[in-house]
Amino acid sequence: MILGVLLCSLVSVFGAHKAAFVSGGLWNEQVAAMRKSGFDTVICWSLHVNWSGQLTLNNDALIYSNGSYNSAFWGLWAKNNMALLKTQPTSITRIEFSVGSAGAADFEGIENLVNTQGTGPTSVLYKNFAKLREIFPQIDAINFDDESNYDVATTTQFAVMLADLGYKITFCPYTRRSTFWGPLYDAIEAQRPGAVDHVYLQCYAGGTLNNPATWNAYFGNLKVEPGLWAGDASTSGRDYPGEVQQEMNDWRAGADIPGGFIWRLAYMYEGGLSPSDYASAIDGNYTVGFDDNDYYRIMNKHSGKAMTVLD
Repeated sequence: MILGVLLCSLVSVFGAHKAAFVSGGLWNEQVAAMRKSGFDTVICWSLHVNWSGQLTLNNDALIYSNGSYNSAFWGLWAKNNMALLKTQPTSITRIEFSVGSAGAADFEGIENLVNTQGTGPTSVLYKNFAKLREIFPQIDAINFDDESNYDVATTTQFAVMLADLGYKITFCPYTRRSTFWGPLYDAIEAQRPGAVDHVYLQCYAGGTLNNPATWNAYFGNLKVEPGLWAGDASTSGRDYPGEVQQEMNDWRAGADIPGGFIWRLAYMYEGGLSPSDYASAIDGNYTVGFDDNDYYRIMNKHSGKAMTVLD
């Protein structure tokens, strides 16, 4: 029994990093599913920034352009559900909001706001993202999914502002590794070292032919984490867990990937499957390695309690 708990804890601590995009407003059923899924990261999709700076989660106002929270629509349940994601017992330890998507003009709006107002404390961008962090202190990172604008200078200023507000930055690219994403990483790293801590590489749709080993060369010591589109494998571009596991294993062997992600929660139920099936598929044949000169904290992933070793 003790051995079983130990192994469960080791997998929780040392397994692959597993992220899932989740759309909508974090409804009760989504939160319940993710807490028991085995994924450690929820990426809330998609936080849009309009040209006035208002933040909307999909099409619902979240933070108005004057820096006020839309409590009438979201109320306390959204705050409570965000906190619940990380409340034990849960597998979720990290929450991100993703800005942008295909067909969205979020980064065009951000460029305009940066150029007209800057990113200081009086700017709309600063006030609204500061309010977002105040309302949802559980948020760890802002994910960049720019698929149309690609302006290094203003996106760097935006990232530095977010880092100074306490957010980590993650990327979700599918193209322009050498002309945008690589230079953007270098520019942010030069001003706020370590602010970018994950790169989620789209390996589906427009990124189907992406090779993680090639992309690894553009982000310092970071290794990219490839993502696949869940769902009915009879639909072109979708993958059942078996296909996900095989591809993740191949990338782990060929590109030393530290984990992966799945696009997105809603598709994971096709074919009678569940999020836990996809979380296990990302882990694949991940093997645990130990350094004899380092120290490790062994934690039970269900209780959140660490093991104490008695002499």
